[in-house]
Amino acid sequence: MVLWLDAFTANVDRTWANPNLLVWHGQTWAIDHGAALYFHHSWPNRGSDPARFASQPFDASKHVLRDVADDLGPLHEGLAAIVRAALSNGVLAQVPDEWLEPTDAMPDPEAIRTAYRLSLLARLDNPSVWLAAPRSTVVQPGPVHGGLTSDPAAELQRLLIRLVG
Repeated sequence: MVLWLDAFTANVDRTWANPNLLVWHGQTWAIDHGAALYFHHSWPNRGSDPARFASQPFDASKHVLRDVADDLGPLHEGLAAIVRAALSNGVLAQVPDEWLEPTDAMPDPEAIRTAYRLSLLARLDNPSVWLAAPRSTVVQPGPVHGGLTSDPAAELQRLLIRLVG
C-alpha cells in the first residue's frame, strides 16, 4: 500500500538511500512525505494544473519497497475508493487555513482546497500513467500496463498479440 500511495502522490523520496520508514513498537511507519504532491510548489508561478499532475508517470525502479510490494493493480480500486470518499467527506477541510498559502489564481483557502481536490481526483482517474506493476520498471520491454481491466483474459490476449506477435 505504501508503494501505491507514493505512486499516487508522486513521492520520489522513498529509496534505499533515504527510505523514510520508521519502525516503532514493532510497526513500520511511512514518514516524511515532503517530496509528495510536489505540484503545489509551482502554484505561485504557474497555478493549478490537474491534468499535468495526472499525466506525471511514476518510476518505481528505485523505490525501497518495490521488491516486496504486492501487485498494485488489484489494490487500486479499493484504495482509490478510500481516497475518493475522504475527498468527498471533507478531509481537506481539516487542513487549517493558515497552512494554505493564497496565490493570485487561488486567493483563499477554499480555492486552494478545490485545487488539491481536482488534482488528486484527476490523478485517480488516470492510473495507467502512474500505476505500473512494481517490478515492471526493472526492464520495460513495451508500453506500461497498469494491470486494470474488466476482462483479464481478453486483455492478456490483446497484449500477447501486440507485444509478442
